[in-house]
Amino acid sequence: MSNSIKSNPKIQDAVTAPRTGTKSVSEDDIVIGKNIRSYRKAYIMPNGRAMNQSELGTMVGLTFQQVQKYERGTNRVSAGRLASIAIALGVSIEAMYRGTSVDIRKEELEVQPDDSHIKRKDILRQAAKDLKSIKDEKTLYSICHVIATSANC
Repeated sequence: MSNSIKSNPKIQDAVTAPRTGTKSVSEDDIVIGKNIRSYRKAYIMPNGRAMNQSELGTMVGLTFQQVQKYERGTNRVSAGRLASIAIALGVSIEAMYRGTSVDIRKEELEVQPDDSHIKRKDILRQAAKDLKSIKDEKTLYSICHVIATSANC
């Protein structure tokens, strides 16, 4: 064991703790599963419909059954797999943790825009202008759906 591990009792306890052989699912796992489902359903495929579990599974190398188990919170999602799912769905890894006990959206971590002096109504006006300029209806629908989903978080 390295000196840094030996000197930190919390790490040492975690490393030397006996394994129970079972990995129980926590409330956070259930919330993460619900977030996966929400973002998957918000993802609009080129044919204009929401992504299904098989399509997500294909994108990240899983069966639809495994995706279903993740979404239901029956199985835990590893950090690497969660990152792959987030990338496939076009969301940040932080978004997958929304509503959990380790929700990363903390005020001290929020990035302030460089032009923070701009008023909210100016930002909304510019966003509306940008949305009007989108010609592809599927893209516009997808963006609006993501906005609506985010507003409910």
